Amino acid sequence: MFKFFRKIRFNLLLKNKTSKHFKYALGEIILVVIGVLIAFQINNWKESKNASKKELALLVNIKSDLESDVSNLKRQHSSFVQREANSELAIELSYKAKTVKDINLVSDLTEPLWNALYINQNTYHEMINSGSMYSMKNKGLKK
Repeated sequence: MFKFFRKIRFNLLLKNKTSKHFKYALGEIILVVIGVLIAFQINNWKESKNASKKELALLVNIKSDLESDVSNLKRQHSSFVQREANSELAIELSYKAKTVKDINLVSDLTEPLWNALYINQNTYHEMINSGSMYSMKNKGLKK
């Protein structure tokens, strides 16, 4: 194909038809520009598609983190309900305590009442550090 175009260009120059040669050259330039623009468009489309896939994966990870946090909070809530019942029982027993054994039972019932609350923020921090938080399409989720 290059030989064909080269032959046309060479023939035009040999016959001193510079105006046709310039028209031909302009046509080649336009074709090259159109080809480059198409390549850029395809590249932008692929980057957009990859960004959408990455965003979807991050959102799935955030959903998983939130579901895990909800189950941990439910478990912790049930633990607090049990501790509240134990504390009420300990109060009753402390009023009725007559021996050291009774007092030890009260101290066993009143174990430490505070558990550290753990929120899984791994995906959130990954999004902040990679900058993908700022390229999210949904503004509500970004907030």
